[in-house]
Amino acid sequence: MGKTYKLGLLGHGISFSLSPKIHLYSANILGLNCTYELFDLDAGPAESFLKRFWDEGGHGLNVTTPHKELVAKAVQSKLRSVNTLYRGQSAWETASTDGEGFARAVARTGRGLDSYTGLVILGSGGASAAILSYLQSQKAQARVHLLRRSNKKDEALSQDLAREISFYDFNVEALGDCLSQVNHSDSLLIQASSAPLKGDDLSHLLPAFESFGGDMADLVYGKPSALYEMAKKRGQTCQDGLPMLIEQARLAQELWWGESAGFDEVLAPLQAELEAKNS
Repeated sequence: MGKTYKLGLLGHGISFSLSPKIHLYSANILGLNCTYELFDLDAGPAESFLKRFWDEGGHGLNVTTPHKELVAKAVQSKLRSVNTLYRGQSAWETASTDGEGFARAVARTGRGLDSYTGLVILGSGGASAAILSYLQSQKAQARVHLLRRSNKKDEALSQDLAREISFYDFNVEALGDCLSQVNHSDSLLIQASSAPLKGDDLSHLLPAFESFGGDMADLVYGKPSALYEMAKKRGQTCQDGLPMLIEQARLAQELWWGESAGFDEVLAPLQAELEAKNS
C-alpha cells in the first residue's frame, strides 16, 4: 500500500461541507490513499491545532470561514487570506485557491470573468479578498463595487486590488444605488457573504435585485441566497457555489498530490447524491 495522505477541513459550523466527499471521490479516481476529516474549531483552538496537525504528520488542510485570515496570520503567510495549507520542508506552505477557483467556475457558464466591465460583490470576507487579489494578478479592468457591513477592511481590500473600489453599506438602498450605476448586460453580481449559512437568505435585498438583468454567482452552496433563487427562476445566467468549491478543491489537490481529478468526474457523483437527498 502506498502513502496515505492525511488531510482535512478547518473551519467552524462546517458539518454541511461537501469537501470530504470531493477529496475522497478524487483520491479514489486517482488511485490514491487519503483520509479527510472535518475540524470544527473556534479561533483559539484552531490556531493551536495547526502545530499539532503538523506534528501528527498532516499533509494538508483546506481552510474555510471564519478562519482564513486567522490562519494566514498564524502561519505568517504573505497572503492575507488562506484557504489551503500544504506541507513544506519545515513549515506549512500557504495558498489561496479561491480566486482562481472562482474564475474557473465562472468560465463554465460560457463567459470569462475578464469579460465583465462591472463586478458587484456582497461581503468583505476571505473569499472577496481572494477574488480581488486574483483580479489584480490578472490586471482585470472591471470596475468593482463592494457592499460590506463594516468599513474596517476597506483599506486592506483596496490594497488587494491596488486600484479604486466603490464601497457601500450592506442594505437594500445601497444595493439599488450600486446596481443603477452598472451596465447590466456586462455585469456580474457575486454573493460572497456567509449570511445564508447563518440563516439570513438576504431576501431583504430582493427589491433592489428585482431590476437587475446581469449575471449572478452565489458562492454559497446547499443554502443559496434568495437572490440566487430569483435569478435562477428568471432564467438569468447564474451559478451557486458548487462549481467554485470543486475548482478550488482541484487546485488544492495539485498542491497536495501534484495532480487533480477531472471536474466532471467529481461533479457527477456529488449531483447524484444531492438530488437523492433532496428527492
